[in-house]
Amino acid sequence: MSTVEHNAAIGPQAAAAPTLESLPARLQGHSSDLLAGRLSHDHYRALLCVELQRAFHCSRASLWRFGGRVPGDLSLTCTAVFDAQDGASEGGDTLQQGEYREYFETLLRHGVYACRDVLDDPHLRGLVEPYFVPRGIRSLLDTTFKVNGRVFGVVCIEQTGHPRLWTSAEQRVLRQVAVQISLVVGRLEARHLSHPKP
Repeated sequence: MSTVEHNAAIGPQAAAAPTLESLPARLQGHSSDLLAGRLSHDHYRALLCVELQRAFHCSRASLWRFGGRVPGDLSLTCTAVFDAQDGASEGGDTLQQGEYREYFETLLRHGVYACRDVLDDPHLRGLVEPYFVPRGIRSLLDTTFKVNGRVFGVVCIEQTGHPRLWTSAEQRVLRQVAVQISLVVGRLEARHLSHPKP
């Protein structure tokens, strides 16, 4: 789906700006629509990113999925992103653990990565020139989510232009969102296993 198609599709359902407090309930509605077949997976991911960007009043919100099975040789691929200036896209960026080992290890160890200024964080050094600088990113808040006990993906909130201190409320809400996504993906996987394609 093109950026234009994404933006046209998400418009009506994400028109009212959410708040941090209302975000979990709004996402639950989108999850119900996905599970009922009223939303495609792409549309669901796009809506999540829009809702996150608006509720957190941040510059960018994105979803990433882990790839690889061997510890130490994982990757993260962006599956959807919404940028306050550029709108929605399907992402496509991929980060390899071998290239950004300190970031991966810190994120996997703690489950949450809150950074006020990415330019001053030694664990993010390797990401500065190839990822942060071209996009103008100064702050990030990342939370992992698991499905059936295995790490599955990351919900990412980013601020461009200036550093930003992430509040405890923002970190708590993002963890709630990660749990919601985990439950939805788990239900989809269980459904797929119980109704395998021929």
